[in-house]
Amino acid sequence: MRQSALIIYYELLSAFSNLRDLYISRIIENKNPNPSQLFFSQEWVKNIAALRDKLSPLEITEVHKLYSRFHTLKFFLESESERANLDAYIIETAEKVFASFFSRRNAQKRFWKYHDISKQKI
Repeated sequence: MRQSALIIYYELLSAFSNLRDLYISRIIENKNPNPSQLFFSQEWVKNIAALRDKLSPLEITEVHKLYSRFHTLKFFLESESERANLDAYIIETAEKVFASFFSRRNAQKRFWKYHDISKQKI
């Protein structure tokens, strides 16, 4: 059970980071998707099921929804025919899973502030 919880934790942590990076690369910078692929355990449903005694039904449903959303994002990244839907899905997913105070305008301001600082030579 502990192993399943750790796998879920690190996969979702990675997925949130990847979503942030995709948002920056596609929506803010209008560049090629970065990362270009997403990876998940083939046994993600089994890992969630292993926690059924520790999580409420609502929590299990929410974790399942997150995985489903990230798997759909993975599909859009991998499918050339669905690439046109990628940007809209990145925006939709970011709006659903990130805090509501994390507005697109604030994200862009913060990114450019960080981006400008990171380009400076020390």
